[in-house]
Amino acid sequence: MRDTVPPAAVDAEKFSQALINVLGNAVKYSPKGGGIGISAREIDGRRGERQVAIVVSDQGIGMTPTQAA
Repeated sequence: MRDTVPPAAVDAEKFSQALINVLGNAVKYSPKGGGIGISAREIDGRRGERQVAIVVSDQGIGMTPTQAA
């Protein structure tokens, strides 16, 4: 496993706003003092291209399958 992920082409403004939203929700819905983690990894895209996945984990209650859809 590598300690770094490759560079990825993104719309910096949209990426930043999306990350702020997801991290804001993690803080808002996690119990006080609950841990929040963020990581990145390289994955295979739907068409076989390499992509970078950003993963945020928290201690919140999560979403129901209906909400996730």
